Amino acid sequence: MGNKSKMMAIFDKDSAGGEAFQEIKNNNLYFNPKVSVKVMQLELSKDIIELYRAKLHIPIEIEQLLSP
Repeated sequence: MGNKSKMMAIFDKDSAGGEAFQEIKNNNLYFNPKVSVKVMQLELSKDIIELYRAKLHIPIEIEQLLSP
């Protein structure tokens, strides 16, 4: 009667995160009334923005930090 599958995907705002964000938004599951899919992109923190301005590259991405 009211069962709904739920999923939340969180991506950073790099090119890979943007591509994954659009891929999920364009998928039919996103518009299925029996499935609740939320997709969001994290805003860059002031610390990360300062690192980018200093041209420092950190090889760890949010997808790696959140995966098991």
